[in-house]
Parts: sequence; structure tokens; C-alpha cells
Amino acid sequence: MKFTVRPLVVAIGVIALHVPAVAQVTIPPESTRGLFGSGPRAEAKTQLDLRASVIEGYDNDVTTALISTVDPGNLQGGGFSTMLDTGAMYAWRGKTDVVANVNSVLRHYSEFGTTQSLGHRAGIGVSRTIGGTSLIANQSAAFSPTYFYNVLPVPGGGGTPFEVGNSGVTAPNYTVSDFASYTYTTMLSLSHSLGPRSSVGATGQYFYTNRVQETENWSDVSNYNVGGRYSRNTTRNVAFSTELRYRSGEYGHRAEGNTTEVSLNFGVDYSRPMSATRRASMGVHVGISGADYPGGQIGLTGFQRRYRTIGDASLSYPISQDWLATGSIRRGLEYVSDLPTPVVSNGATGSISGLLTHRIDLNLLLGYASGESILSSQALVFDTYTSSVRIRYAVSRTFALFGEYFRYYYDFKNGVLLPPGMPPGLDRKGVRAGLSLWVPVVRR
Repeated sequence: MKFTVRPLVVAIGVIALHVPAVAQVTIPPESTRGLFGSGPRAEAKTQLDLRASVIEGYDNDVTTALISTVDPGNLQGGGFSTMLDTGAMYAWRGKTDVVANVNSVLRHYSEFGTTQSLGHRAGIGVSRTIGGTSLIANQSAAFSPTYFYNVLPVPGGGGTPFEVGNSGVTAPNYTVSDFASYTYTTMLSLSHSLGPRSSVGATGQYFYTNRVQETENWSDVSNYNVGGRYSRNTTRNVAFSTELRYRSGEYGHRAEGNTTEVSLNFGVDYSRPMSATRRASMGVHVGISGADYPGGQIGLTGFQRRYRTIGDASLSYPISQDWLATGSIRRGLEYVSDLPTPVVSNGATGSISGLLTHRIDLNLLLGYASGESILSSQALVFDTYTSSVRIRYAVSRTFALFGEYFRYYYDFKNGVLLPPGMPPGLDRKGVRAGLSLWVPVVRR
């Protein structure tokens, strides 16, 4: 029997240890004190790195209770599969830095003799610093089936980082249907130092989502946001900041007008050196958001104005030279293109990662999130959690073996109007084993 829902995919190799499937391609890999990924560092003016992972997996994807909600005309309700995850990173560093990333994930089902794409992405960015002024510009394009990345409790959820070479998000671990789309993202960031203690900055982002097989209730959407930030260090280790942001555009797969939002938040960040190479840090940010939302998605007339408190707190603590613990909590507004309305999400994550030996590294991740529609709790309520454990053995600095177990769960209640073929609930478990290859091709 065939099913729409696809299993998770683990992006290995240079993908960041604490976010195995959604982080940007960053070479060399995460553990600089471990054997795998050691070697020439990023000081080289020209750098070209390649990587590939071959992964064998088994997934238990769809419970008996959920089979009736999944389209039987498509592949996979669980079983064995083979995945190929490849990527490359090029960097040129001079007066102007240029960084480019590409990544592609494919999956082969031997039982059906079929190969499917689980995501492709590419990005290129430049950065330049002149005196106390820094500029970052980046463009990315990503192809991906539907995912619920922004409402899942994974580190980094709820925003697109301003990183040179950011290639967007495909999130193959959270693919839940065949409703594919192309997402194009343009980002600009400008910051200026006002002295040794203060700085100001401005950011802008534009997103355009091109739906494959567009329908009346599954149409192309676009949106943008702009923001300004002021930060001041009161001491060597403490900084206060304030940020004002404006967002506008179409959101949701049944968008019927533009949503506009203005938010203001204040924060304090603290960092403390633990040694010459280790630093603990924490931050707390709180604010308020006011927005006008089109109510047509849930049968309301006109625009609905809502005010919500928002905020986040995070902690990063280096337990030792080889071990790092992180934790975060977050309350925010999420605009997920595959949900009918914007949502208020509350979530928490925690992770521990480090080296058992020079050759063996370990990563543990737990997360939970819940939320509801910004317009009405009767329209959409959800719960979700995720967990994973991964261990990797470095055969050499460029070759490693790994194994992983993961589980994630989501449940959308109240008969929410999801796209056809997308199950309202899923409890997915899987086991992975494979090998990763990292090749530093150019260092000069």
C-alpha cells in the first residue's frame, strides 16, 4: 500500500550537530576538537569543501489509527529506504567575503524501485565591513515538500538567520506531504558601530513561495519584513537591546488578504568567559506584537486585530572543553505557509552534545511546543514534540560512521483545515545508520 507521508531524513556530515536536518551547510563539521572535521581551518582565503552521506534507515511512520487520513495514492507508510545527502560550500575571503552553499537530499525505496526528492537548496551571500559599518546581502532558493518546521520544537525555529551563504530551509525531517513549493528569500543587513559600547542596525527580508500544482486554496504567497535594532554594552559582559519590526504579506495556504504586524521588544544578553576557549551565555527578550489579520480563513468578516506578548530566553553553557549544554524557551507568532492562519507558539528545547573520545561524539535533543490560531483557539490547536539521540565514530578526519534514533509527534485538533492529503496527526519513529565523507578540496 502507498502513502503520502514520507519518513524523516537525517542530514549528516557538516550539518550542525544540534539541528541535524535543517541547519546550513557549514564545513568543517561541528566538533573541532574531535578527529572528524579536523584539519585546515577557515583562515584560507579560498575554500572549497564537498561532503556526502549515505544513509540506511527504517521508519515506523503511520499508526493504524492514522492510515485512513493519508492519501493511499502515494508512497511510504514506513519501512526500509536508502538516502543520499550531498552538499558543497565555497568561500572566498578578502575585502569582500563571498560564501555559497548547495545541498540536495534524495531517497530511494527499493521495495517500489522509486527515487524521490526530499529537498534541494542553494544560497550565495556577500559581506563587507568598512570602518564601523558592516553589510550582508544574501539570496537563496529552496525546493521542498510541505513541512511544519516553524511550529516544531527544534533549535533555531521561528526565524531565518542572517548568515552569509544561507541556503534556505528544506527540513526533510519534517516533510509530511507531496505539496511541493519553491521558496525564494532575499536578505539584507546593515549595522554600524556608534562607539566602543553602542551599535545600530537595520534588516530586511523578502520571501516568495511558488506553489507547485497551484490551486484556488493553494496559491503563491509573498511577504516581507523590515526591522531596526539598537544595542548598548553597559559592562564588558552585559548588553541591552531594543528592536522594532514590521511584517506584511500573505500567509497560510488559504490566504485571503495581507496580514500586517508591528512588534517591539527589549532584551538583555549576558556572557561570561569560563576559560580561554569557553564562554557561557544567556539572553532574555520580551515584547508585544499587534497585528491585523484577515478573518476569512475561519469565516470571520473583515480584519481582526490581535495583541500578544512575545519573548524568548536562551542559555548556552560549556560543561567542559568537549561538552556543551543548551536550552531555550520561546513564545512567538509564527507564519507557516502550510497552516490556514498565523499561530501563537510556546516551546522549549534542550540539547547536550560533546565528545566521548577523540573519535566518538554524541548528541541528545529534546523539545516540546504547543500553540493555537492567533484568530481563534476553536480554529486551530496543536501539540508537538521531538527527540533524537545520535552517536558518530570518526574513522579518519574525513570519514565517519554514525547511528541515530529519533521520534517526533504532532497533533492538530479541532478539525483544522489542512491541505488535502496532509494528516492532522503523526507519531513517527526511525532508526538510521550510515557513513559520512567530508573532503576539503581547496585551501589556499
